[in-house]
Amino acid sequence: MPKDTTAIETTNANKIFDLPVSLQPGQVNTMSFTQDSISEMNLTAGDKLEISFTDGSKVEVENFQELVNSAQSCGRDTIIQLSDNTIIYPEELNRQLSQGPVQFGNVDSKGVMTLSEPPAGQIVEKTIQPGKEYKMGFDLDSTASAAQAGQNLILTFKDGGVLVMKNYFSSMDSELPPALTLADGSVVDSTALLTSCKLVETPSFAQTVADETAVQAAARKASAETVADAEPAAGEEVAAAGQSAARKASGEEAPDVEPAAGEEAVADIEPAAGNAGALSGGRGGYGFASEPGSVPLNGLASIGAIGATSLIYNAPTSRLGPTGANTTAAVNTNPFGAASQVTIDESGNHNISSKIAFDFGSDGPSTTVPPVQLTGDFAFGGSTGAALTSSGVAVVVTRSGNVYTGKAGTATVFTFTLQSDGTYTFVQNKAFDHADGTDANDNIILNFGVVGTDKDGDQAVTSISVNVLDDAPLAADDTNTVGSAPLSVTGNVLTNDKIGYDGTGKVTAVTFNGATVNVPATGSVSVVGTYGTLVIKADGSYTYTSKNTALGKDDFTYTMKDFDGDTSTAKLSVEVTDLDTTPVVGNATSTVDETSFGTTIAVSGSVSSDFKGDTPGTIVGRNAFSSGGSKLGGNLTSDGVAVVVTYANGVYTGKAGTVTVFTLSVGTDGKYTYTQFKTLDHADKSNPDDIINLNFGIVGTDSDGDTENGTITINVKDDGPLAVADSASVAPGSTTITGNV
Repeated sequence: MPKDTTAIETTNANKIFDLPVSLQPGQVNTMSFTQDSISEMNLTAGDKLEISFTDGSKVEVENFQELVNSAQSCGRDTIIQLSDNTIIYPEELNRQLSQGPVQFGNVDSKGVMTLSEPPAGQIVEKTIQPGKEYKMGFDLDSTASAAQAGQNLILTFKDGGVLVMKNYFSSMDSELPPALTLADGSVVDSTALLTSCKLVETPSFAQTVADETAVQAAARKASAETVADAEPAAGEEVAAAGQSAARKASGEEAPDVEPAAGEEAVADIEPAAGNAGALSGGRGGYGFASEPGSVPLNGLASIGAIGATSLIYNAPTSRLGPTGANTTAAVNTNPFGAASQVTIDESGNHNISSKIAFDFGSDGPSTTVPPVQLTGDFAFGGSTGAALTSSGVAVVVTRSGNVYTGKAGTATVFTFTLQSDGTYTFVQNKAFDHADGTDANDNIILNFGVVGTDKDGDQAVTSISVNVLDDAPLAADDTNTVGSAPLSVTGNVLTNDKIGYDGTGKVTAVTFNGATVNVPATGSVSVVGTYGTLVIKADGSYTYTSKNTALGKDDFTYTMKDFDGDTSTAKLSVEVTDLDTTPVVGNATSTVDETSFGTTIAVSGSVSSDFKGDTPGTIVGRNAFSSGGSKLGGNLTSDGVAVVVTYANGVYTGKAGTVTVFTLSVGTDGKYTYTQFKTLDHADKSNPDDIINLNFGIVGTDSDGDTENGTITINVKDDGPLAVADSASVAPGSTTITGNV
C-alpha cells in the first residue's frame, strides 16, 4: 500500500513544519503538493532532504538516505509521488543533490532559470550556482534595497517581498561565474545589483535578535530606509548633507514631519560605524561584519542583534541643475562578459565555433586595442588524470597572438582561435587521453582566459570553456564456420569494430563459459571451447581449430580497449558444421589357375568400402604394384622374359617385352577384372600348384578428399604336367616297337 503523506502542505509562508517527516522504503509515498509549489531541494548537513516551497515554507524528510539505500533491496519500488503525479526516485534525486541544490521553477529549454519577484510580504530563497544562467524576472526599479549577509545577496522589494540569492558572492568569485540578465535583456555583473539598488547594513552575528528572523528584519529595515535626494519646497532651506545623521549620532530624535505636497520623505539614516548614539527602536541592518556560514535566513536560528555600520550607497548622485531641475552626473561603466562554454564530442564533429558576448555599456568597445582578446591564461581540468596527453604524449599549449595551439610532440592536437569581436573556433586534430575508462563520455575541460576592454580602458576578465567529451570503441559480433576440410578457420575480430577517435584498439581478454583469459600484448593465448580451440592475439587475429568430435557452436566473448582505456565487448561465434571422417577401404583377393589356361584366363571381384558421411567416394588404382610367392629365380617372368607392370587410366598392365601377359582394370565403384594372356614362370618344379602373388594398389577417396589405401591380390597357380600311362605290345615275329609317352 502507498504511504499517503497528506500533512505536508504549504499554507504557512516562511514557517518550518514541526514534522520531521519520515517516509516508507519500498512503497509509493504520496505527497499533497505539486512540483510547481517547490522552489528548491537540498541536502542538509545530516543528509536529510530539505524541500523549500515558493511561499517560503519548508519541510524536511529525515530518513531520505534510508529511501536512497533501499534501492539496493527494493529496486524502484521506493517512490515519492507528488499530487500532480510527478514521480521522484530517491536514488536519482540523491545523485543530483550530490552535485548541489536542485532548483525548480521557470527553466527554459536552454537551462536558463528565471528569478521572479516574490509575492508581497513573502521570502523566497534561490541558490545561485557557478556556470548557470539566470534571468531576473523584474526591473531593479521595483527593489527597495540590497543587502549582503555572508555570501548571500538579499533583495527587498517595495511591496515587502524578499528574494534571498544564496551563495551569490561566492558564485560570482568562482572560475565560472553565473551569467545574469535583467528582464529587459541587459547583462549585469557581480556588482550591478549593488550599484543599482540601495545597499543597506548587514548583520553582526554577535548579538541576539528576539521574535523575528534576520531576513524579516532586513526586509522591514530596507523598506523603511530608502534614501531619496529631494528638492526642497518653496521657501524651505536645503538641509546640509549629513545633518540628519549628525542629529541621530548625537542622540537627537528627528521629529516626524509630514512632507510637503509633492515632496519625498527623507530617510532616517543610521549613524556611521563608531559614532555615538543608541539604535532607534532597536532596528538593525545587515552589516559587512557578518560571518559567512550556513545559518539559514528564514528563521532556523537567531542571528543576534544588528550592529550599526556605515551606509554604502553607490547609486548615481542627484544634483540641482542651474534651472533647478535635477540632473544626473555621468557614471563610468565597466564592461561585462559572461563566461562562455561549448562542448565537442570526440565521437562526432571535431570543429566547433561560437561567440562570447561582452556588454561594453555606454563607453562602447575599445578602439585602441582589440576589444576582445586572450589574456594568456590557460588551464585544463576534468578527466585528465592530472596530465593533458594525447596518445600518451604530453600536450604542450602555446599562444601566438589570438591563437592557442596544443601539440603532442610534433603533432597538432588542437587549435583555439579568438577574434576581436568575440567569435572563436576550436579545432581538434587528435584525441585527448581521457582518464576514466569506465565512462564513455568523461569530460576534459579546457579553459581559455579572455579579457574585454571598453573605450576608456576599463576591462572585464572572463573565460571560455571547451568541454571535450570522450568517445568509446564499439565492438561488433563476429561469426565463422569450420567444416571438415580443412578443420580450422582464421579471421580478425577487430575488422568490423569501430575503434573511434582514440586510435588503434586491442583485444585484452576473452571469456568462455564464465572463465576469462587475458590476452597478452605480444604473442597469443589459447582458449579451449567445447567443439574446438581458439588461438587469439591482441591485434584481433585468431585461428579456430575443430576438435573433429562433434557438431556445435562455441561462443567466445572478447573485450576490446582503445588507447585511453575505454572498452567494449562483443561475441565471436564459431560453428563446427562438419566432421572430417576417413573412408574405410577393404582388401580383395581372387585366384586363377594356369591349368585352366586356354587362350586367356580371367577373374572378377569387388572391393568393399565405407565413405561414411562424406559420400560419394571413389576407388582407383594408385600405381603401386608388387609380386611375391613362387617366382622363378625370384623374379616375375614369362617364358624367361621379365614382366614390367605399369598403370594408366584405371588399368594395370604387365608386359614381357612387347607381349601383354596380364591386365587388371579397376572401376571407381570398386569393381575389378583380372585377365591373363600368358603364363608366368613358377619356381617350384615339384609343386604343380605353386602360387605367384600379384598385388595391385588401390585408393579410396571420400567427398571431402580423405583417402584410404587398399590392395587387390591375384593368386596365380602354376599348371604342372600330367603324365599318362602308356602300354605297347610287340607283334609276333617282331623285335622292335616305337611310340611317344
